[in-house]
Amino acid sequence: MIRSDNEAGMVDLEPVGRPGAADLDTRVAGLDLLTRAVWTLQAAGAQPIVLRLPNRDLDQRLASLAAHPRTTATLIGWSCDDPPVASARLLRYDDIRPVAEIRARPPAPLGPAPPPEEDLATRAGRERALGRLLDSCRKPVDGLVARHLNRRISLAITRRLVDTRLTPHHLTAVTFAVSLAGAAFALDGGYAATATAGVLMQLGSILDGCDGELARLRFETSKLGEWLDTLGDDASNVLFWAAVGIGIARRGGHDLLVLAAAVTSIANLVVALLNGLLLRRAGRGDFYVLRERDPEGGPLRGLVALLGVVLRQDFFLLLVMLLALVGLLHPMMPAFALGAVMTALVSLLRVLRWSRR
Repeated sequence: MIRSDNEAGMVDLEPVGRPGAADLDTRVAGLDLLTRAVWTLQAAGAQPIVLRLPNRDLDQRLASLAAHPRTTATLIGWSCDDPPVASARLLRYDDIRPVAEIRARPPAPLGPAPPPEEDLATRAGRERALGRLLDSCRKPVDGLVARHLNRRISLAITRRLVDTRLTPHHLTAVTFAVSLAGAAFALDGGYAATATAGVLMQLGSILDGCDGELARLRFETSKLGEWLDTLGDDASNVLFWAAVGIGIARRGGHDLLVLAAAVTSIANLVVALLNGLLLRRAGRGDFYVLRERDPEGGPLRGLVALLGVVLRQDFFLLLVMLLALVGLLHPMMPAFALGAVMTALVSLLRVLRWSRR
């Protein structure tokens, strides 16, 4: 069982040995229960972490977990076979407190963990726990389309991948490949190819959530993963709009539409470079960190809020698909160019404001 608040957390693994209880090797969302409990506390900043286990399991499991490269916290073994008065020292408050409570510094929520009320000894209980873990992967910063469409599909995909050997990096590569395929189809410029390109870009937008979901469920998040995800998104956007412009030119489209596609591609590149500067300063690779740390107040906040719905990646790519399917993507290029330029201006204002902090 895992109990927590903003100041302390405690792992109590003694009930696992009771008849009918789940075994420590029971897997939920790709991890066994003991590993999930330890890494959940570790993610919250717990140090040290005490494992209270039956004596027959203690040494082997302690050594196995401590040797794992993703275990960074200090682990302390405590046999629950020992009677409570085995040592008078354990009865003193000053000594028992570090065992009973695991402090989280700095205070932080423990993150995703199987709800203790679920019966993990049954398949139905494990499925319910997995469902709640998946729900915890939803982000409060998700846009309207991501929340009601993309995330529903990506979570269903992640549910089927969580117990496989696929890593978040694999899914990032697959997402980028799908988006590259979309750009390749856009080069043709014909209706069928452009419609296919739009569908592939929307599919890439959906798959883009899977790598992060898998990483959070299995505690495989990393700065490298954040950067790969962000760079893949930026590169696919720049290449897609460049390909759209080439497709328009190949089909003899109006020079204004070709210019609009070029402006859209260049503006996306500028946005990527500006955001990259801020992300490097923040020491992260996740674009959403910029939204969390934006300076409060002033015209920038209002402008970002105004453009936040229409220019969100999830909304943008769904709109691209719908327009491509009805044959209006090319005629709407000036509008996309305007939106991309406005996004670039917002990014520039953000950089200027951050530089004065």
